[in-house]
Amino acid sequence: MDEGEIKFQAVGPAGALPATSTLNYPMQGLKLDFKGRGYTAWAVCNAITPESAYYVKVEGTPGNLLFGAFSEESDVEMYAIALR
Repeated sequence: MDEGEIKFQAVGPAGALPATSTLNYPMQGLKLDFKGRGYTAWAVCNAITPESAYYVKVEGTPGNLLFGAFSEESDVEMYAIALR
């Protein structure tokens, strides 16, 4: 059973959780379907460079994670990672 919920997101320098973070157009609770599986997503419109990173805190134990670049288009490249 998948039981995980996003509680926090940040963007900052790669390598360590930033002390502060400015999020551009943060979104929460986005519903999407990927390969027949439902996901609840959070997103930001910050540019992520090789020197920066996106951080997310998840409470619980999700069975899968889904990653991809933010897009308002219906077709976007996504990556699913099975955790169990």
